[in-house]
Order: sequence, then structure tokens, then C-alpha cells
Amino acid sequence: HNENSAEGKKGRYFVLTGNTITKQKKEYLFDRLGYLNSLTPDELREYYKQTMLYHMMTDNQGAGLGFLDMMRKAQNKLLYHFTPLDKEHYFFTFKVTVRESAMAA
Repeated sequence: HNENSAEGKKGRYFVLTGNTITKQKKEYLFDRLGYLNSLTPDELREYYKQTMLYHMMTDNQGAGLGFLDMMRKAQNKLLYHFTPLDKEHYFFTFKVTVRESAMAA
């Protein structure tokens, strides 16, 4: 199951998404999103540069860059939640607020 929406409010957009994921994917996302939320703006810029360089050098098509790019554009913390569905699955919800001016960047 997958749900997405975006709504605007005075120069800001709220991007909301939800998806059923496995326990393994939940653990990965929990660690990755927690790490991204822990970075300062300067650390985020440097991490983005390093990640882009890595992807260019390895011909990787950018997998995993989505959250990083949203965080750069949002310039605030990523909000997320995992709701257990059973022992092996979770419903992952994610929200980020993006400034309208960043949507074109």
C-alpha cells in the first residue's frame, strides 16, 4: 500500500507519504533518517557533496538520494513514524515541509 500527497500553505508545501515496508527496511530507514536529522546545515552540505561524488564515480543512478535532497530543500527536520502491522511489516509515514522557493531548485 502506498499513499502520497502534497498541499501548499503560504509559500510552503507539506509532502506526505506512506508505504508498507519490511522490518529490515524499517531498520535501515530509522538509522538513515536519524543520521540525516542529526546533521548540521554545514554537515548536510558536505555529506551531499560526498554522496553526489560517490554516485558520479560509481555510475549509481542516485538511489538513496531522495531523502537527502528533500532535507536540503526543506532545511528542517524530517518527520517520520513506523506503525507495526505484524512481526515483519510496518506502515512508514513521512512528512517534510518544503519552502516554495526550494521547489524549483
